[in-house]
Amino acid sequence: MKPRSEFDARKALAQAISDLRVIGITMGILGLMPMAAGVFGRSWERYIFLAAGAAIFSPAVLAVIISVFLRKRQAWAARAAVILISAGAAVFALLLIASLFGLPYTLGIVVTMGVWLAAALILLRQLRLGLHAVHFLNEREHGFVPLMAQPVDDPPAMSDA
Repeated sequence: MKPRSEFDARKALAQAISDLRVIGITMGILGLMPMAAGVFGRSWERYIFLAAGAAIFSPAVLAVIISVFLRKRQAWAARAAVILISAGAAVFALLLIASLFGLPYTLGIVVTMGVWLAAALILLRQLRLGLHAVHFLNEREHGFVPLMAQPVDDPPAMSDA
């Protein structure tokens, strides 16, 4: 699906950047909670909390870092964002299926995983529309571009004077 205009692509990219930051910050805060419980815990279970918190916090930090580089329209950041959010959507889908069929049914987990899955899918759509703005920029919008030296004719010889 190609955006209708260049403005649509830029708008989709700007929305994807802000959504990626919001998801990263929110997941970072959610990842710090079990880590705090693990740090202040007294039993062997604290390591489980630390590992779970790190598993949530690490992709959150990556999402925020990727959003910074995506704002600078780096092509690798766009690919990394798609990979990161696709992996997150897969995890949210698996947790949603597990909470519906495998785990004890709790409405809170189902709703939470459904919301996170919907957010990840919306972000993937925004990234797909915004990729056009990343790959096809005007020459003047690339930022710093080194100027290439132009070929110069040989200077006149000093003996000719």
